[in-house]
Amino acid sequence: MARAQNRKESGPLERWIRIACVCLVAVAVLGTPCAQGQDITGTVTGQVTDPSKAVVSGAMVTVTNQAKGTTSNAVTSSDGEYAVSLLPIGTYTVTISMDGFRTSSSSNIRVTAGSNIRVDMSLQVGAQNEKVEVEGVAPLLQTNSSDVRTSCRRLR
Repeated sequence: MARAQNRKESGPLERWIRIACVCLVAVAVLGTPCAQGQDITGTVTGQVTDPSKAVVSGAMVTVTNQAKGTTSNAVTSSDGEYAVSLLPIGTYTVTISMDGFRTSSSSNIRVTAGSNIRVDMSLQVGAQNEKVEVEGVAPLLQTNSSDVRTSCRRLR
């Protein structure tokens, strides 16, 4: 009985604070997996060929973020394909190099959230220190995926 007398009844404000704390903990615990599932990166894929349209395997692919200067690398597979994933949103330059061919690059490749941008390139025969540069923008139509996406920007 001494315990019951020492215990004070909680008022409405204290109950509200407890409920708010429980709600905050629930949101923090349950909301975390949803936030982790958001796709904030994109992928650049493509195929590398020579002038006769034969695939080039073993070519070095370097994808460079034009704003930050960070790079990601890949090597083309036996069918000339490459994929560089988990690229943060931004504008990139794709550079392909291989012994016996001129280095080739394509810039202003725009990677958006969840995008899979295809950048096929053809290497020209020549010395590796010679360079072929292609400047342009990746096409809006993505032929390597059936995904449909919409981007909205808030205007002020």
